[in-house]
Amino acid sequence: MRHIWIVHAKDSKGDVVYLRGSEDEKKAKKYLKECEKIFRNRCHLVLGEFYTLDEGEKYFA
Repeated sequence: MRHIWIVHAKDSKGDVVYLRGSEDEKKAKKYLKECEKIFRNRCHLVLGEFYTLDEGEKYFA
């Protein structure tokens, strides 16, 4: 399992209009500032968990 910082923004319909990911938190915060310049307060920074196919089968089968 990998942990990746995800920055995303959605429009009023709920569609993703901005998506960036990074393993480095500092870089993710830079992406968040970039996103906020464009989309203002619609940007979110979250820590996501990503699994390989083998891990996914083990955990979610």
